[in-house]
Amino acid sequence: MQHIQLIVSTVVLTLLIWVAADQSLTDSAEIHITVVPVIREGTAMLVDLAHPDDGDLTVRVVGPRKRLDDLGRFSDPIPLPIEASETGEHVVNLRRRLAELREPFVGLTIDSVTPSTLRVVVDRYVTQSVPVELEQGSLGLEEVLRVEPATVTVRIRERHWQEIAGRSPKFLIPSIEARLRGRPEGELIEESVFLDSTLLGKPVDPEPNRVLVRGKLLRQLATVSLKAVNVGFFATRPQLWNDYRLDFPDPDIVLTQTITVRGPRDALDRLLRGDPRVEGIIMVTGADTAGGEEFRTVVPTFHLPPEVELVDRPAPVEFRLLSRDRADTGS
Repeated sequence: MQHIQLIVSTVVLTLLIWVAADQSLTDSAEIHITVVPVIREGTAMLVDLAHPDDGDLTVRVVGPRKRLDDLGRFSDPIPLPIEASETGEHVVNLRRRLAELREPFVGLTIDSVTPSTLRVVVDRYVTQSVPVELEQGSLGLEEVLRVEPATVTVRIRERHWQEIAGRSPKFLIPSIEARLRGRPEGELIEESVFLDSTLLGKPVDPEPNRVLVRGKLLRQLATVSLKAVNVGFFATRPQLWNDYRLDFPDPDIVLTQTITVRGPRDALDRLLRGDPRVEGIIMVTGADTAGGEEFRTVVPTFHLPPEVELVDRPAPVEFRLLSRDRADTGS
């Protein structure tokens, strides 16, 4: 019986010695890892890869087989501490930096890293003052609305600010006038508007992150179309019509236009009733007779009440002056 126990003990001891020897054998392996650069704690700096795919590495390591087997199961991204006191691009020696890590390379020797270096960009946050403006809409208000505050502070990465600083960055609030349509005159306006989290395409943190649009709605301006408005020709010298007559490329031309105007509602209502009557005027001077029989193009002038304005440019009219003597002789 003791003989059998001795044999079993010898076999077990031999297996243990074999397993221990096998695990202590030195071997090498090639692994693929992903590193994520991080700034060491206690600094206000930020760090990013120069290019998003640069963090994928191939590392050849040497060490005990047991440690290599454990390393093969390691797949999480590895934080790679970066020490930097200045902003800009930095080059990191990967073999040296990975060897300094406690995990996952404890007890292993790093033989090589491909690529051997890593380019990172160190940055920091800065604060800048940025104006806030309100886009004016087509409805129009007699009193211009104001934004409060008219300037806010943004927190932005320094290199992002350097990219946009020369483009006069500002927050432009879309017009809110469409929401004011039909509201009573004399009403106090106070609209809260949240600011975007981007500025010229760059992420920012505005402070405050919303502003107030304030004002008093004195009079709303509307837009209407006046149809079939007559266009007339007037000479600076009445006798000019004794010597010349008008000629047009289209003999069937209709000298009326539809114009779009904007102004206070009460003034537009009077215009729609024909009070006052709106007409387009083209003034003909002696200079218009000096161009021979060439056609010329003139934009009519429309005289409107002071508080009313044209929205679009009137259509030009093409004409020429023909001598009545030449016209009568058929030349």
